[in-house]
Amino acid sequence: MLRFSSFGFYTLFGSFLIFLLQSIVSLTSKDLVWKELRFIDILDPKYYNWANGITLLKFNIFSNYILTMPLYAFLFILTILFFIISGLFENK
Repeated sequence: MLRFSSFGFYTLFGSFLIFLLQSIVSLTSKDLVWKELRFIDILDPKYYNWANGITLLKFNIFSNYILTMPLYAFLFILTILFFIISGLFENK
């Protein structure tokens, strides 16, 4: 299997695994509330405070969007990008 294809399958597996674990956690809680796992929830604030210091407005909005999006969605987007790169650049 080729490099970008295997990265795509790894990120797809990680995305589904995180989504499955979040589903199980929400089903086993008393309130049945969906809790999303995001980069802001995982990382220490010193690792993502750089995003607020970006002076260009479009890059600031994009970086804050990436940091606050659900982790499974981010991994799924990476999966799509890896498969596109694999289809375009790897030998057939």
